[in-house]
Order: sequence, then structure tokens, then C-alpha cells
Amino acid sequence: MLRLQTFGTVALAGTDQPRARALVSQPKRLALLAYLAVGGAVTRRDPLLAMFWPELDELRARRALRQTLFFLRRLLEPDTIISMGHGGVAVASQRLWCDAVAFRAALAGSQADRALALYHGDFLAGLHLSGSLEFQRWVDDTRQSFCRDAVRAASLLVERAETAGDPQAARRYARRAVQLAPYDEAGWRRLIRLLDRDGDRAAAIVAHDELARRLSEDLELEPSPETRALIEEVRGRDAPLALPASAAETSPQTGIRTLAVLPLADLSGRADQLYFAEGMTDLLITRLAQIPGLSVISRTTAMQYRSAVKPIPQIARELNADAVVEGTVLRYGDRVRLTAQLIRAAPEGHLWADSFERDVGDVFALQGELARTIARQVQVVLKPETERRVLAGGAVPHAAQEAYLRGRYHWHRFTPEDCSRAIGEFHRAIELAPDFALAHAILAYVYANLGHWCALPPGVAFPAARQAAARALALDATVAEAYTAQAYSELVYDRDFAASEASFRRSIALSPSLSEPHWALAHTLIVLDRLDEAEAELGLAREVDPLSFGLNLAEGALALAHGKADAALERARSLLELDPGFANAHWLEGIAHELLGRKHEAVAALERAERLGRGAVFKGCLAHALAGAGRLDDARRLLRELVDPPASGYVPPVCVARVYARLGEIDSAFAWLERALEICDPWLVFLNMWPRLDPLREDPRFGTVLRRVGLPTT
Repeated sequence: MLRLQTFGTVALAGTDQPRARALVSQPKRLALLAYLAVGGAVTRRDPLLAMFWPELDELRARRALRQTLFFLRRLLEPDTIISMGHGGVAVASQRLWCDAVAFRAALAGSQADRALALYHGDFLAGLHLSGSLEFQRWVDDTRQSFCRDAVRAASLLVERAETAGDPQAARRYARRAVQLAPYDEAGWRRLIRLLDRDGDRAAAIVAHDELARRLSEDLELEPSPETRALIEEVRGRDAPLALPASAAETSPQTGIRTLAVLPLADLSGRADQLYFAEGMTDLLITRLAQIPGLSVISRTTAMQYRSAVKPIPQIARELNADAVVEGTVLRYGDRVRLTAQLIRAAPEGHLWADSFERDVGDVFALQGELARTIARQVQVVLKPETERRVLAGGAVPHAAQEAYLRGRYHWHRFTPEDCSRAIGEFHRAIELAPDFALAHAILAYVYANLGHWCALPPGVAFPAARQAAARALALDATVAEAYTAQAYSELVYDRDFAASEASFRRSIALSPSLSEPHWALAHTLIVLDRLDEAEAELGLAREVDPLSFGLNLAEGALALAHGKADAALERARSLLELDPGFANAHWLEGIAHELLGRKHEAVAALERAERLGRGAVFKGCLAHALAGAGRLDDARRLLRELVDPPASGYVPPVCVARVYARLGEIDSAFAWLERALEICDPWLVFLNMWPRLDPLREDPRFGTVLRRVGLPTT
């Protein structure tokens, strides 16, 4: 089913990336789809003419509507846009899921928590149709209505939490309400009372100050007399400005060894500041991950809770965390304010809270200070060298920090366009700050990953990765990400397996809570047929990042190496639960089906992977499956698209060799393996993992290839 996201960033999932981009890049098509989907009922065409094409006469407007509907039908699944009698048009709800429709249904069903989890931001944020005033009025009215409903849901959840005796949840929902309605003094007063009632007078005063600042800067107003009277009452108490006695008495944090950092809530409410809030969360997780003795849940898993509104104990249980860090970040002008609190999971207790404010150019130093403070709160003693690394990075110019944060934001989206923008942002950061070691390290990491996944030719990706990693380590030999990038290059490009293992282990030693070095090291160990050790590394990665896409793929690879296709299929299904549009998950599903002899299921899964990913790897795997299913003409057609003429982008020769092997053209398969050796195809190191090369294994030439790669021949 297609999934249309209208809250926050507008997106379409469930179809291939080129089709999604073609839709999202055309505002009028996207606007019409959203209007039909959110409306729910049959819409007559005449009102659509006036709303979307007011500048055209009726004849040309009808032609424009027909063309737009034609393009939508072509871009979407069949029967998504349906024509009804008497000139009506509608969206088939069984074909297209829409978050706004699900939001309304959740509210109608008294599922306020579900509704609030769906509300990621303003309705159709950033979508504007020039000259279509009636559509813009509809968007504005609908946007305000949804926002009011979201505030109502948050308020209802506050009441439910108070009734249930869950003050932590009540405060959490009250904070969400004021994020959604930042000028609603009644909502702020409710939050202040909750904080004050629970003994957190400092946080109550911070909340009032935030309201006063917003009213002054944005509306040139002051808080109402009622609000001023409330805060004077709070400030006038005799108790010291600190946590309540019950929390202070339980503040020794013996036993807190695993932390989860929830995504920092962005109080600005602006879509163009999302990168900043995500970047601040990333920085904090990265700093804390460097501390030995403290296990930190990794970014991929933590980000799954960005819009979740759940009690802290429930989140902690789901993540196997002893304590949770949550907070907010607000950037205003040239200043940034970050509030954070540390909450123990069981027994639940408020351990610490504080607010930090700095110049926006000092965010790296701010995050280092915050990480050190949290470490002290959980009684982890930092060695001088560890403390130096945690506090490092404060001297980077503001513009370079901004470019770095934007680069990380785009990299984590991992679309071709975002990867290209990420590389550009990291290069910009380095131009502005040539000695910015972390920017060099992450640039190396991006190049190495793009090479590893064959998104760039190996002769382009890995030399660039090596150069950037070497520069990062020359500037700072303690940057874990640089060793991870170096290890990838050593594994699949240099094929120096001992060096790769050493680099991965050095990265783990520097940042024990980073999950990727663990599951990436598992790849090296699988290549070396040290499967038990690989399984142990994957177990360590799962402790800190159970929802990681890379981890689940690595576990699938290990299952295939063990000959356990059923287990690989289970990993693929876990990935698809996380993201039905993840091409690599469909790829793993297809490979597993193929090894289980389910030819038609394999073809179907790999067709989905190829449609979503549009890469040569997916096309080659699909061609292999088609040949195995007896569809030789289709297999040869895809093979021609790969090799004659060459497909756009890099075509891994190993993938082509596999197709020729399946077709029984053994000499052609070896010719492509020879080409793979010439250009250092990164897939060569996995030759022993893939049963799909079995037709070549009895040929003496295959043993020669394995020896040249450096792999065991038995």
C-alpha cells in the first residue's frame, strides 16, 4: 500500500524513488493528491477547477485537470485514483494510506496517543501553489484544525496521565502541548503547575522564561497577570532551587550502565530547523558513546521514538535501558538553548535536570559539557584522555559546524540526492575549517559506505575514503568514525583482512557504544569464516542498536553464511516492519526465497527491490532469479541493460558474473570475474558467501580467483 505523509515533511512511500520524486517535485500534482486523500469523499471536478486552476478558462482548466489525473494514475498504483459517476473523482483508501486520515480516525476512536504519534508537524508544511488562493485558504484552515486537534489530544493525554497517577507522562504530554501551541498561556500554566507540583521548581521557572521570551520576541507581548501571579508564587517558595528531596536521596545512580537518548524536541516548530535538532541529538549520542563503562543506545534505534508519546518506563523497557535522557532544543537568533533531564527507569525517578544556553557557534562545546555532566550524574569517572575526547571540537567555526550538521542530516536519509548533498556539505565544512577532524572522518565514512554498497565506482569511492580518513587521523587519532571508514576500505578494496579487523577493533575501543563497527566487523569475520566470532559481534551491536538496518542486514548475511535461509528471511521481514520501502530488505527477502527454492516469491521480492532501489546490484540479482525461474528472455534483457550499453552508474562485475553463471555461460562469468579483479570490485570478498556462484566452484579457475582475492579455497 502507498503511504502519503502530509504532517511535517511531505513524503510518499511504498513506490520506487524516481516515481516518489516525480510526484513530490510537482507541487500541483502533490496538492491535488493530498486534497483528494484528506477529503475522503467523492469530489466533483468543477470545484477542483476553481481551486487549482483559477487563472485558466474552463476548457483549459478541464484539460489541465485531466492531465494531472493522468500523471497521478501513471505514477501511483493502479486504481488509486478512481473516477466516479457525475464527474466525481476520489482516492481509493485501500490503495493509499494517509497520515491525516489515520489521525482523524484515531481521534474519533478515542486513541489520542495514536493520533499524537502520527502528528509529525504542520499539515503540508512548505507546500504553496502560486495564484491558487482558494487552495491556500483550505490548507491554512486545515492546518490550524489539525494543530488544534493535536493540542486537544495532548491535553486529553495529560488528564489521563494525571488520573492514572503518572506524573512523568503528564509532564511529557504537557510539554508536547506547548510545543504545538507555543503562545497558549493556559497550556504553559498547566506545564508550570505540573513541574512545580512534582518538586521541579527550576524546570517550572525555565518553562515560564521560555514562554516570556516567545511572547516578547514574536508578539511583543508580556505574560498575562494570571501567568505572572503563578510564577511569582513558584519563585516565592522557601525551598532551594533543586530537585525534590526524594529524588536527591535516590540520586546515587549505582547500576545505571545503559542510557537511551531520546530525540531532542525542536521547540522552534520550523521544518527548516529539523536538521539542527537531529544534529544536536546525534552529537550527544556520539559524545556519550565514547565513554567506557557506559552503554548508549545508538542513533538509528533512538530515532524510532522521535514522535512516540510513551511513558519513560515503557520506552526504557523496550530499549533495555536503565535510564533515559530527554530534552528540548531551541535556536533563536545567534543563541541556542538546550534543556535536558535524566530519568531512571526502575524505580522511576527524576535524577537530574538542567538548562544550557550558548552562542550558536558553541554547540560542539555545549554538547561536550552536557555529556560530561550526564556521565558524572551516573557516576562514571572519566579518565583525562576520555574527557578530552568528550569535550573536543569546540574551536570549529560556526559556519563549518552548520555545514557538518546539515551533512549528517542528509546522509542519514541515504537517498542518492541526499548522499550527494551530504558530500557537498562535508566538503564545505572542510573548506571552512581545514583542521575539522570529525568532518574529514564522516566524509571518509560516507565515501566508504557508498563504495561498499556500489553507489560509486570503487576507484572513486575508496581512494577518496582513504584520503579523508588519513587526514582525520593525522589531525586526531582518536576519531572512531575514521577507523571505521578505513576498515571498510581495507576490507573490500585493499582486501587486507587483518588490517580491516584491527581498524574495526580500534574504532570499537574508542567508541564502545557505536553499533556499526561491531556489525561491520562481523562482515570481516564472516569473510574469514569465523562465524561464531561474527555472531558475538552482532550480539554486541544488538544490545545498543536493535532496530539498526545495517545490523539486521548483517544478521541476514550471517544466516546465509550458515546456510540458514529461513533465518535470513526472518531478518528481512523484521526490516520490512521497520520500513516497507527499504529496497535492501526486499533484496534480502528475495535471496532467501531463492535459496529456499521459492522461485516465484524470489522474483517478486527482487522486482520490488529493483523498483525501489533502481541500482545495478538489484537488477543483477533480479536477472539471476529470473534465470532460475526459467524466464530466460527476461533475464537476458536485464543482462543487456547492465552490460550493453553500460547502465548509468557503477555496475559491479561480480553481479554480472553471477547472472552468466546461472545462465550456464561459464567462460563469460569468469571473464567478468577477471574484470572485477582488475577494478577491485568490493563484492569479490563475499564470493564464498553466495551459493549462487556454485556453478563455478568445480572449475579450477574459481580456486585461482579465490586465491587472488585472498580468500580460503576450501
